[in-house]
Amino acid sequence: MLCMGKSDFQAITGMRQDTSFRQSLGIDRIPSAERMRQRLDEAGSDLIPTVVKASRTMLKRLGVAISGYTSKQKLAMLDIDVFPQDNSNASKEGVSWIYKHFDGYAPIAAYLWSLRLVFGG
Repeated sequence: MLCMGKSDFQAITGMRQDTSFRQSLGIDRIPSAERMRQRLDEAGSDLIPTVVKASRTMLKRLGVAISGYTSKQKLAMLDIDVFPQDNSNASKEGVSWIYKHFDGYAPIAAYLWSLRLVFGG
């Protein structure tokens, strides 16, 4: 789903009747959004080392220089994204229709990560 640009769990609902989607994943049934969230929560901590290893492999194949964080380099990763807030029943100024199909705000948040934490350098 992430590869198709769909990052919310509810997006899986639209794929439940898609035979080719099920076959490509090699599964008989598409889980509900709730069950998919539970499964990913259950497997979450076990998946982190796999995701980090895959990220390192991808960056190496792309020729990206990977080095440990040092105080002289002062490198950090900045992740910026919006997060929707539902204000459908509010009469606040500036509330409007957002991409999640309700009236609300989509404020932007930034997360600053140490490369040492992310890549174990």
